[in-house]
Parts: sequence; C-alpha cells; structure tokens
Amino acid sequence: MNILLRLTFLTFTLGLGLTSQLQAAKSKQSKQKPFFHRYKKNGFSIKLREMTPQESKKRLSHPFEPRKGSDSIIPLEVKITNHSSRGVNFSKDELNLKLVSRNKVIASVRRQLGPIRELIICLLCLLIIMLIAFILMFIFPWAGITFYMLMNIVALPYCQPIIKRQMNIRKVCINVTCPYIRFDYLNYIARKKTLTQVIYVKRKDLPSLQG
Repeated sequence: MNILLRLTFLTFTLGLGLTSQLQAAKSKQSKQKPFFHRYKKNGFSIKLREMTPQESKKRLSHPFEPRKGSDSIIPLEVKITNHSSRGVNFSKDELNLKLVSRNKVIASVRRQLGPIRELIICLLCLLIIMLIAFILMFIFPWAGITFYMLMNIVALPYCQPIIKRQMNIRKVCINVTCPYIRFDYLNYIARKKTLTQVIYVKRKDLPSLQG
C-alpha cells in the first residue's frame, strides 16, 4: 500500500514538473522580442525600432495587433541621424524597405475596427425612410409625418452608434496615416541632427539582421 502511494505521489510530481516546463516553454515562444535594427548608409545612421502595441495605441490611436503572422503590419519608429557635412532631404525610398502602402494600412485598420459597409447600409436605410416619408406627405400628409417620426424613433437609436463609431474609425485612419504624409514633406535633416518618423512594414519584409 505504501509503495502504491509513493508511486502515485511520484507520478503526480513528475506530471506537475512536466506541465510547468511545457507552460514555461510555451510562454517563452509566445513572447516575441520586439524588432530592432541599426545600420549606416551614405553618411546616415539609421535605427529601426518596433513600437509596442501600447505605444502604437498612444501615438497612432491603434495597437496593430496581432503581430505574429508574416503578413502582420508592424509600426516602426525610424531615427535617422545625419553625419554628413550638410543638411539634406531624406526620402522613405532611401531606407530600402518594402513599405506598406497608405491604402493597405487603412484597409487593415478598417478590417479590425469595423468595415465601412455598415455605415453605407445605415445611410441607405435613412435615405429610404426619408424618401418614403416624402412621398407619403404628398398623398397623405399626416401619414407621412407620422411615418417619418416613427421611423426616426426606431432607426436613429440604431444608426447613431454606427455613425459615431465610423467617425472614430476615420479619426484613427487619419492618425495612422499622418506619419507617411509627414515623412513626405517634413524630411529635411540638418547636419548632426536626427529625424524621427514612423513607417509600416509587414513582418515578412523586416530586415533579417537585428542588433
């Protein structure tokens, strides 16, 4: 009986140990180290740093999650220091990175936050209600007014949150794409100065060397 109890206890202990090791290994794999890359090119030192979801949410209004897939869009903070003897304009193309286009960034944000079709459907419903009410007013004025008021009571509580949500999504899209516009126009770097901007790259297109 004692031997059986000892064997049971030993099996239970081994099971706990294996489970904790598996969980630790799984947690280690799930924690992906943020991307960082530093290199020099034509008198410039360039640092690429992956912004954390919390930082992205604060600075860009969107966390860009999840990020594990090869097609995931990664927001990168770029710091470019000019070591040359004169001030120059630095173009995004000089980074030699395959950047995600502005339209694709917007499409990705909209997929996560809410497609625009719900707003289109909502506005179409309101337009149809107004059209029916307008026609009824010519035939039966009181019926038209009553129909319009009743539909407003039913439709507006449904449509208002959608319109508000879509307006917020539009603001997020503007905040997310502003860095591209800034990089196109505010790209002058004086001698010995550093320019900080934000770009978007898919995980599969990140430089392979890190450090």
